[in-house]
Amino acid sequence: MIFQSKVDRAMKWLKEKNQPKREDNLNGLEDEMSLGQEQEKIEKRDILAILISALLVFGPIILVLLIITFLMV
Repeated sequence: MIFQSKVDRAMKWLKEKNQPKREDNLNGLEDEMSLGQEQEKIEKRDILAILISALLVFGPIILVLLIITFLMV
């Protein structure tokens, strides 16, 4: 493979990243709770971006379906 060294380096980095962090946590529940809280943070602008992208994706489909429905009636 042309970029074998880069692939190996990326795989090594992933292995290091996925290894559990060894801290003073007895059962690791605190790490799981903090991970869940970090993933749930959604800003107001993120929600706006999600809505706009949903309208761009599904808007034309809904518009075509509405046009077909009105032409059939």
